[in-house]
Amino acid sequence: MILLNERSVCQPPKFGVERILGVPNLCCYGLFMNFMRLRSALAAGGSLVALGISSLPASAAPVGGSCSRIDAISTSGTTRLVCLNTAASGKRPKLRWTVVPTPTTVAGVATVTPAPAAPSVKLTVYSGRTYGIEDVYKRFTRETGIELEVVSGNDPANRSRLAQEGSRTPADVYLTVDVASLVRAADEGLLSPVSSPVLTRAIPTDLRDAKNRWFGLTRRARVIYVNTRNVARADIPTRYEDLATPKWADRLCSRPSSHVYTLSFAANIIAAYGGNAVGILSGMAKNTKSENFIDSDTRIIETINAGGCDAGIANTYYYFRPGLKRENVALVFPNQSDTDRGVHVNVSGAGVVAASDDKANAQRFIEWLATDGSADFANGNAEYPVNPKTVVRDDVKPYTSFRADQGRIDDYSKMQPTAVIVLTDAGWK
Repeated sequence: MILLNERSVCQPPKFGVERILGVPNLCCYGLFMNFMRLRSALAAGGSLVALGISSLPASAAPVGGSCSRIDAISTSGTTRLVCLNTAASGKRPKLRWTVVPTPTTVAGVATVTPAPAAPSVKLTVYSGRTYGIEDVYKRFTRETGIELEVVSGNDPANRSRLAQEGSRTPADVYLTVDVASLVRAADEGLLSPVSSPVLTRAIPTDLRDAKNRWFGLTRRARVIYVNTRNVARADIPTRYEDLATPKWADRLCSRPSSHVYTLSFAANIIAAYGGNAVGILSGMAKNTKSENFIDSDTRIIETINAGGCDAGIANTYYYFRPGLKRENVALVFPNQSDTDRGVHVNVSGAGVVAASDDKANAQRFIEWLATDGSADFANGNAEYPVNPKTVVRDDVKPYTSFRADQGRIDDYSKMQPTAVIVLTDAGWK
């Protein structure tokens, strides 16, 4: 509700703030700090009640000084009067907040009874995604009014926490960077099935759980990076299996066996090659010197760039990281022939926690990530959006035409426990 009286018209803006909430000349509300206070109050669910009140009621007199301007904002069923005190010459205006119970009559303004504020809604998200995400969370809160409390940690740790907390967990959404964690959480009864036409329309069948307990949101390919100075064009590997041959002895950089990216990659190799997977993974492990098992895709790429190793496997999105040193690096999508199986692709996704006490809004958050927030969620980290209607960011577009492994991601994800054993037998550190 907005009531303006004759005193609401004022001088031109001093800080270039000309319109707020579509109200012209609201710059007269005060200087920049006053504007920021107003914006914060409105973001918290308040409504602008009046501008330029002629005087305060006696019961609400400010402590010291005089008010050259008085405005009223309603928040949480209470009218707050803002006193802009400019009595002290040469100093910045001081804002004084005085709380007046509602309903209240303020001189020069009709009686105002603000509508009751809607109860605040907060969701708790256990998230393995720690990069390119903060602005996405903020936008969701701006658009929906739902606050997000994000608990960051790696996927297995968050899943273990969910299991330990059981029905006492504060979590509403489980957000991961690895689909295997979603599959295991669903199989352990930690995720709730949902009925959502929005999600079934936005997400292809092969990128969501058959029982609708989890949903993929973005994809990334696990590709080969090569040092173009040390590797001749004719020798550039075109298949993962090439990296297991003696030709690459002591020339690889690899992620340790304990990381989820390595486990998912190994599970994919096992699903594709069965008993032959041990030989492939063993060859790659032997071709990696002990010091070149590096627990960071970024550092793997930069080590390749510097010549510390000649090739390695890492996710596509790291290639687009600002400041990444990659002038001597080429990105290769392996296993791309018409008869080959395609590049290994992993998925980031989310599910509604089974013990959540606000499943409706948890589902609403995931639906938003898959639709309105899809571009920001994917493009903020240079990933490939699962929703086919989402536009990929320009610098990533040239890297979108590739053949992906055709196996179901949840099938090979279930092979991660086997992958642990195989990697150990293969000598992968």
